[in-house]
Amino acid sequence: MRKSISLIFPIWVITVLYNCSSGVDIDKRRFYCESDKECASGYICVNNECIKKGAATDTGLRVCRIDEDCFSGERCVEGRCEVEFGDGGLDVKDFIEDAGVDIKDINECGISVIDDVECDMIFGVEDISDTTQDISEGDDAGCDILLDSPKYILLQPLTNGQIYIGWRLDKNYPNAGYEIYRKSKNGEYEKVNKSIIYDSTNYIDSGLEDGKEYTYRLKEIYVSGQCRGESFSEERNVLYQPRNDKIYKELILKKIIYPQGDCIDQDLGFVKFGDVDGDGEIDYLITVDCLAKDGSVIEPANIHIYKSDGTFLWNFNTGIRSPNAASYFQWTVWDLDGDGKAEVFGTQKIDKEFYLHIKDGASGVTKKQVKIPYPVGDDSVRGPYHAIAYLDGINPYIVVAWGTYFWEHGYIAVFDRNLNQIWKWEAPPYGNYGGAHSIRVADIDLDGKDEIIHGGTVFDENGVILWRQPWNHCDIVEIGDILKERPGIEIFYGFEQDPGGVRLVEAESGYVIWERHDYFHAHLGWTDDIKSEYSGMESFVWYVDESGWKEGFLYSANGDIIDRGDINYGTPVDWDGIPPKETLFSSTYAMDIIGDYREEQIYVENTKDDNIILKIYTNTELINKRQLSPWDSDPIYRLRHTWTGK
Repeated sequence: MRKSISLIFPIWVITVLYNCSSGVDIDKRRFYCESDKECASGYICVNNECIKKGAATDTGLRVCRIDEDCFSGERCVEGRCEVEFGDGGLDVKDFIEDAGVDIKDINECGISVIDDVECDMIFGVEDISDTTQDISEGDDAGCDILLDSPKYILLQPLTNGQIYIGWRLDKNYPNAGYEIYRKSKNGEYEKVNKSIIYDSTNYIDSGLEDGKEYTYRLKEIYVSGQCRGESFSEERNVLYQPRNDKIYKELILKKIIYPQGDCIDQDLGFVKFGDVDGDGEIDYLITVDCLAKDGSVIEPANIHIYKSDGTFLWNFNTGIRSPNAASYFQWTVWDLDGDGKAEVFGTQKIDKEFYLHIKDGASGVTKKQVKIPYPVGDDSVRGPYHAIAYLDGINPYIVVAWGTYFWEHGYIAVFDRNLNQIWKWEAPPYGNYGGAHSIRVADIDLDGKDEIIHGGTVFDENGVILWRQPWNHCDIVEIGDILKERPGIEIFYGFEQDPGGVRLVEAESGYVIWERHDYFHAHLGWTDDIKSEYSGMESFVWYVDESGWKEGFLYSANGDIIDRGDINYGTPVDWDGIPPKETLFSSTYAMDIIGDYREEQIYVENTKDDNIILKIYTNTELINKRQLSPWDSDPIYRLRHTWTGK
């Protein structure tokens, strides 16, 4: 909500409008630096991080080098933009504070105060010469802040009458406090924490009785000056049964009976996660191939949607039939219209034609569909792959792509959320546009708009090729701020075909920073930070040749070999909430889907009777720390879970 305070003086009126509903706009694109020249244009080096000029820091003050870096009416003081107050002996600061507004709150909201200038974002100035009035407050001096209901709340019974409670920090109000309320069946709510929780997003409640049902609600509180907001979560019910394991959920998902008969085997593809019904809990999409006894595909790949508690919602036949359809050509999940409920979208094949669908995530009803003008009906062309990209920096766009190897007909089409085609691109046959087993999305030039990475070719938001390397097919494509000593982000490639080996390249230009050829075919791998003694992110690679698996290699961000041999570093996971990440050897996924910012371990496998079992493990150790979930603080992390393919 906005608060308006008019300060009326003999010469002019200053109306200060400050918005306390958006929180601090902290620029997330921060990279290691030692001087301004190492940062991108428009960024400066502050405490070894490249931060955009005028962007707010965690303290709420915008960074600067000179006064011109600040809003009009502010000046640069020790690298921070601060409000510049009136001249001629008139101290506007005193008047504002007398009116009940804390100057710190104004700075936190990103506001400046000046004379005789009108700023449509911040305040208005009106000439009222020869008029004298006392300071007064507007009718709406009280300021209510509208908060969303807290979501992704974890209730995990422990032993000795205790229960762990974790929740996701509000990205719009990261300084908010929290209270926890509990009631027993037919009882009244009571607050269980003595004081407002400001230093973490977890709590351990005690005094629970075995076999008894309890209901919890979480209350979020945010206060800034005279602005105040409060919001309760939905009720969360739990039956207290003591347990000493880390299993949050163990679900047996319904077996599907196909029209052609029972599956002898189900080939599980990847799982996608999203809140399809808006209840604040993560639901599941699984793509499945139905196989006969001889391994042949009985039915095209089907998608299955399950609620967070394992309840089956709906399934859909994609029409895509191949031994690897479930692994490579899944559908995916994203909230396209911003209503808090994720849609399910993907491509269906009918005969030799492809149709892009957007379905209601909870019911499976088709909301929109369009025929994709794909020029080649050849089943040997691998695809389609899907992803979400914010090409204008604001709205989600659907990306659909075909083509993995250089001899295939590479094709990309981009659609808005109403399925209007925005642009498309076609590679010439045998045009040496080697793709990958999926597409990647990231804002690699830091202009606030996502680019699309298809193997060794990078497209700007408008479909123009930013750069391409004449490489053939790559099996590994990992994106991030891998090499901290360099500005910007990098891409780590592992190649199946020429040039072979691995390479680290500058994402914005395609410049090769380093390369290695320890073996030729780099088949599987990942990039993440798992070693505190090494700067930046490490990259793990499994090499293969015609005879099978060869060796595993762990590389530093600089390309040095940290470890090699018959090794497997598993899946990186932020399990304890303290960098670097840990590695787990049998986890299928690591993702923050419930509770605080720490990641869960997620396992998916078939049971003997061809049902699907899904296990989710979570860390219930109390941690006296709070930070945003990577879903809210890391755009690459958030979008990578929409990417389909390997």
